[in-house]
Amino acid sequence: MPTPSKAKPEGRVLWLHVADQQDGPGEVPILVRTIADGVDEVSSTGRTIGYIERVPPLFVALEGSRLDTAEECAQSQLWNRAAVRLLETDASHHRRAANIPDSRCALIAS
Repeated sequence: MPTPSKAKPEGRVLWLHVADQQDGPGEVPILVRTIADGVDEVSSTGRTIGYIERVPPLFVALEGSRLDTAEECAQSQLWNRAAVRLLETDASHHRRAANIPDSRCALIAS
């Protein structure tokens, strides 16, 4: 696994088009920073939710706030689907902590 650089470069805000089972279509902003060759850090609501590593021909979603302890949660041929999976995994953790059933919300990349 690549070692992230010490410098924290400016990120870019991307809007993911998603569909929530409860609220319908919408957009979710995420902050993306490239931290190493082929590795992007993904943040939502001001905190790191995971990383996306490019391993041709796939994008591997790694859930967790630190790259050295992040765990794989998905693989996709599309970067945005890997990012949506990070959002789903993060939301699922929060719903379990709040005792809200997972069936109320599922994100779908468009």
